[in-house]
Amino acid sequence: MFCPNCGTNVPEGSKFCVSCGSSMQQPEEANEQLNESIQQQKQEEFQPQQQPEPQQQPAPQPQSAPQQQTQYQQQYQPIPQQPANNNNVQPRVDIREKVYGVGGWFLTLLLLCIPIVNIILTFVWAFSGSVNKNKKNFAIALLIMMAISLVISIVLYASIVAMIGNIFDSIGGGFSDF
Repeated sequence: MFCPNCGTNVPEGSKFCVSCGSSMQQPEEANEQLNESIQQQKQEEFQPQQQPEPQQQPAPQPQSAPQQQTQYQQQYQPIPQQPANNNNVQPRVDIREKVYGVGGWFLTLLLLCIPIVNIILTFVWAFSGSVNKNKKNFAIALLIMMAISLVISIVLYASIVAMIGNIFDSIGGGFSDF
């Protein structure tokens, strides 16, 4: 069964075309005629075309515009669309999907050794949409590690200051004299 609108092969009993979405609810005669004409076209495509011998045709007589238009409309038949099989064309590879190589990681780590630049680049890599996914995930992990290390260092510094304060208080000097 073929779609009357675009000529796509549609499974038997379908109500709509899978390609163009047009309704398949038409009289069976029109559908059968369309199927036959499409099958004829397919057979003609696979047969070698022979050169027709030139024939003398009578000179065309002038016709009025409406008659000419109906003649063209009667000759038109939709050509079935076939999916393009471009096996030789390789899909475009998104640069964000490529595997990040050793040289890329070396340059990334080298840039992260520069003070202040490392923080800026980490935020840019983590929140930019056009960065390689490997580098983006690395930057996000680096930001999480930086946040964890900041919290741990604050807790450690606070505990060290408290211990030193307790030592001075036990000696007797303390911070209260100042």
